[in-house]
Amino acid sequence: MGTTYTYHPAVKAVKGTEGIPPTPAQIIESLNEGWNSWARSINPVNTDEYYLFTLPYGVRGAFIGFDNIDMQADGTAQFYHGLMISIEGIRVYESGEVVTVMAGDYLNDSRIRISRQIDNSIVYVVSTDTDTFVYKSLVAPDHKNIPAYVYGYLYISGDELLTSEITSGEVNFGSA
Repeated sequence: MGTTYTYHPAVKAVKGTEGIPPTPAQIIESLNEGWNSWARSINPVNTDEYYLFTLPYGVRGAFIGFDNIDMQADGTAQFYHGLMISIEGIRVYESGEVVTVMAGDYLNDSRIRISRQIDNSIVYVVSTDTDTFVYKSLVAPDHKNIPAYVYGYLYISGDELLTSEITSGEVNFGSA
């Protein structure tokens, strides 16, 4: 078997085109901006348990909802109980409305939990190294005596949760 040689003749150089920056619409599309991703906990949060999570500083938007099974892709306004965390702070969001602002800023050391009390009421707790904010929901839970699940929505492709766990315990209120 002999050697085969292949020759390609020289071609004239072609000048490249100058790059064009993306338009705002193209940037939004490539970052997948919007409330269009979701996840649900595998296990429910039972009474006397809570969901504890942390997020990185600078998150554009995260919504953590707390409701019945089969709420997949229903959107943030459909949840009876939830927290909206964004560059605007941490807000309690119930039945599609902001009911209170728990913190004006989200700090890197913020630990956030949604507690399902033994009486099925919902309590939100935001703790930092120096402060703790507590809000007990006035909205009656729709998931009384049935499993409640944690749903997470992220606003932009770079948003994420750093830690996430369901554990036992409830918020205890003191009295004088």
